[in-house]
Amino acid sequence: MNPNLPAQERAIDLVHRMTIAEKASQLVNQARPIPRLKVPAYNFWSEALHGVVSNGTRSFLSRSVSRDL
Repeated sequence: MNPNLPAQERAIDLVHRMTIAEKASQLVNQARPIPRLKVPAYNFWSEALHGVVSNGTRSFLSRSVSRDL
């Protein structure tokens, strides 16, 4: 993987190299590492409906965001 490529190209390349099982392992809050691709384990929990994220930055909304149709 070439770090000099734009982020979008690197992401496409990374996903292309992943097996189906590796892709599935990334669909949870606490994603497992993929050592052969040098992808570390990470936790990306968030709850967008309530404006809450767990990366240290928090914003709380007084109610759910909805759009009247």
